[in-house]
Amino acid sequence: MTHTQTSAQSRLFIKGGRIVNDDQSIDADIYIEDGIIKQIGNNLVIPGGSRTIDARNMLVIPGGIDTHTHMQLPFMGTQAVDDFYSGTKAALAGGTTMIMDFVLDPRGHSLLDAYDKWRDWADAKVCCDYGLHVGVTWWSPHVAKEMEILVKDRDVFMLRDNELYESFKACKELGSLAMVHAENGSIIAEVEAEATHRAITIADQAGCPLYVVHVMSKSAANFVTQARRQGQIVFGEPIAASLGTDGTHYWNKCWRHAAGHVMSPPLRPDPTTPGYLMDLLANNDLQCTGTDNCTFNAEQKALGKDDFRRIPNGVNGVEDRMSVIWEKGVAMLPKKVEREPYTGNVVEMKEPEEFDTRKSDNPILPEHPEFHARPPTRSGARNQQDSSFTLSGAQFDDDRPRRSHTRVVNPPDQTYFIVHKSFYNITTFSSLSRVFSYLDVNN
Repeated sequence: MTHTQTSAQSRLFIKGGRIVNDDQSIDADIYIEDGIIKQIGNNLVIPGGSRTIDARNMLVIPGGIDTHTHMQLPFMGTQAVDDFYSGTKAALAGGTTMIMDFVLDPRGHSLLDAYDKWRDWADAKVCCDYGLHVGVTWWSPHVAKEMEILVKDRDVFMLRDNELYESFKACKELGSLAMVHAENGSIIAEVEAEATHRAITIADQAGCPLYVVHVMSKSAANFVTQARRQGQIVFGEPIAASLGTDGTHYWNKCWRHAAGHVMSPPLRPDPTTPGYLMDLLANNDLQCTGTDNCTFNAEQKALGKDDFRRIPNGVNGVEDRMSVIWEKGVAMLPKKVEREPYTGNVVEMKEPEEFDTRKSDNPILPEHPEFHARPPTRSGARNQQDSSFTLSGAQFDDDRPRRSHTRVVNPPDQTYFIVHKSFYNITTFSSLSRVFSYLDVNN
């Protein structure tokens, strides 16, 4: 294939859509070449032979990153049904263009061996970009050495307090962001809060930044909020399930229905919890959303039919996350959900450097109208992306450039999530995780 033919096939023109960014939404066309946004505006002059997508009455939203997934995870005597092919295919269907999966091997196993195993699983199957978080499931001097190797050479569960402190100190020395599943019990929200507070306190003593995954309860979220307001470097991650529903499902008379919602930490029975967490997310007291996607079918859930403790813990969400956030955070709340300063934007870009790319023969999910034809929501609640209302109450025209109500100082050479191909600024994750691009550039 000639270079000219290759370039023609990589030219994409998205016409007539409404671009939704963190600070404004505008009606404009987008021209993309070789996976990079080259032009945004109206009446664009583009090369011939470009593939055109008619996006009229549709929203063009930056590709999302799911910060928390468990694809094909061996767990509780079975294995999650979403593998790296079906799971990433579902992610793309829902507008997520990158996942960050957790490497979790049993206690006593080598972190390096676990990392290599997950790489082998993912490289042959993924349909989108992905990153890996390596979980520390036990502690020893050998683990400390392997952490150093993972961070420096590979870029890359349940611990006692002293082990947690030692691992946090190692993270500080390596310049890593520590992530913690904060839970000291199985049901009570206050126990999740106690574990969250303990982890935050230990991280503060070690001088280590902390990322708390799947914040599920009001009390745990309050500890994250309080620590941030006291100047600690703490990040909180609610998930699609905790933002979209509550734990009243556990009292459903249908055992299969109730078991389908079993996860850890569990959904909280207080029906006001989802709205409370969304408010904190909107105010930047919580920072980003994942899914904890770890899906088990009805047959697997039935392993706990006679003993609920044997029900495999986990729910889906990788396909639904973006729509849940839009519905709960934009269409229903009188404010926009923003995550600063690393919010995705549709912008004209240059190709970022130093990306580790992997080839894949798997097709990217074909375009289906049901995945993309989401018209602007018009209901009793005000849709902030389709109105002239802002947090400050100022009036403006959407088609005119405006100054944001928030001053954002971006780091140099920042990259963004973009339509059709995603790049991730891993400033807060660079020492913890490795990012792999699905698209092979110039090969």
